[in-house]
Amino acid sequence: MNIPFTDFNQFYSAYLKEHANPTCRKIHFAGSSFFLVTVVSAFYLGIYWLPLLGIVLGYGTSWISHFFFENNRPTSFGYPIWSMHAGRMMFFEMLTGKLDMTKEWKS
Repeated sequence: MNIPFTDFNQFYSAYLKEHANPTCRKIHFAGSSFFLVTVVSAFYLGIYWLPLLGIVLGYGTSWISHFFFENNRPTSFGYPIWSMHAGRMMFFEMLTGKLDMTKEWKS
């Protein structure tokens, strides 16, 4: 994603196109879920380094899904803050059923 974006909505639209493969989206969903579980577990168990593991595994699996299923470069390399926000939005939209996790999206 080498396009200069002027606002987040424009970026998010392009971000979703970079996640057209359903396997990639499912892996992103799993990585985000794992991160949330580590954060909750850290507070519950008092193991405060646990979210660091969640970040490594969450981002690691997501990046791998781009290389193997999308054949593209993760947007977090070029737009880290917007990508983090877009990832959360995509996660919650998949969680609530607004975004389909099962079908290939057409660009």
